[in-house]
Amino acid sequence: MGLITCYSSSPDIGEAKEEIKVEQEGENIEIAYSPRFFREALEKIETVEFEFNISGDEQPTILKPLEDNSYMYIIMPKRKA
Repeated sequence: MGLITCYSSSPDIGEAKEEIKVEQEGENIEIAYSPRFFREALEKIETVEFEFNISGDEQPTILKPLEDNSYMYIIMPKRKA
């Protein structure tokens, strides 16, 4: 069992942190996404459980619902400054 920690920071709104238990394979990595694109993908997935496939910190991330291979969402990470 692993843990995903999501951070969000905005000068206008403030900061937020959420930890989610996940089934994890591989090493821990740190990735930054555009909150808008990430939220849009999550809002479209109609199941509670989904696959979150990360190949690397600069590779596309694939989100797709479990037991439904008819669609998937691809999110590109933001480049680190």
